[in-house]
Amino acid sequence: MKITSFRKIVLSLSAVVFVSSAAFSQEAEKGKNQKKNTFIWKFYEQTAGAYYFKSDYVSGGDHFAPITGLFNSFELKTTFNAECSIPAPLGKHFLLKDSNVRIKTAFELCPVTVRPLVSVSFTPLPFLVFSTGASIGTGWSALGFKGLCKLDEDAFYSNKLKHFLNDLFSNPIAFLPRYKKEYKDFIEYENLTPFGNYYYDFWFSGLFQFDTGAIFQGNWTHAVMQASYTVSYVGVTGVDDGKIWLWQLVGNNCNGWRYTANFVLGYQMPLPLSMIAVNTDVYALFNSDDYGIYSSRYNGDFTNVTISPMLKFDFSKKDSLFVLFEFKKRRSFEEEHSDSKEEIFLTYSGAEWFFNRIAFSWTHVF
Repeated sequence: MKITSFRKIVLSLSAVVFVSSAAFSQEAEKGKNQKKNTFIWKFYEQTAGAYYFKSDYVSGGDHFAPITGLFNSFELKTTFNAECSIPAPLGKHFLLKDSNVRIKTAFELCPVTVRPLVSVSFTPLPFLVFSTGASIGTGWSALGFKGLCKLDEDAFYSNKLKHFLNDLFSNPIAFLPRYKKEYKDFIEYENLTPFGNYYYDFWFSGLFQFDTGAIFQGNWTHAVMQASYTVSYVGVTGVDDGKIWLWQLVGNNCNGWRYTANFVLGYQMPLPLSMIAVNTDVYALFNSDDYGIYSSRYNGDFTNVTISPMLKFDFSKKDSLFVLFEFKKRRSFEEEHSDSKEEIFLTYSGAEWFFNRIAFSWTHVF
């Protein structure tokens, strides 16, 4: 398969929020059958991926970008998980007797990155969860795929000047249109050292969840709702604040604090198609200045939004599949462009909605 740009084929998937979006109601039922005051272990593997349609960038203002091609890229990753649930009852009241602490470790494996993760969550009440966690990973480049890199600013300005002077003296009349057309060719990402430079993040989260089945008995009474807010810090070692880096083939990132708000509204059914839902994510940086010299033009604290109808299939007690259809809001720019790596040097002008992907996450419990 021919590779035409660093976005054409993406081999690693960012965190799949929807994997656990409705699990709380099912886990509550399982908890009733577990022995009290014992550690409960769970081992499972998740394979997640996505198929992207092509939507060409449209310049200027707020608008919708239609699908312009049947294929743009795909994503794939595998994560191995181990989870331990520790009963921690806060009292004999029915709202307190099932309080617990969960410790989770995971190992994420992609063709160009590896990343271990750890998290701890505390559930004081059936409808409230507090969590914290961290991860650290490293990456490399192979067969044209980039795992962990930083923007080579010196090469960018050097290439820009070289092209400018070459076009100016070789064809003074037509140099400007050509100069703009080849703008993306000036941009280079420099490989960072595998196991010498590291991507890292740590986060804190609060989650509220509710299942109407807890009030109304029956197999068809489970309307599930979930809302969470996560504050996280994401960075790369060896990259100064205000500089741009790439992780798992996705560039235009910077060190800094950010937030994610997640909302899920769904309905569970006693069928192989066990849930239909809508998942919404809202995420952004707290401080636009984290983008340094690029912040004002790029609009560093732009609010990203995804809205995703979602299906869950239960094939057995050990195997389940989530399928998600994602619509996304991204930045639009005054200048025309054809590659996302150009955007850090462009001028923000509004928001662009488009159909982003069809994603899946298959979970197998051992």
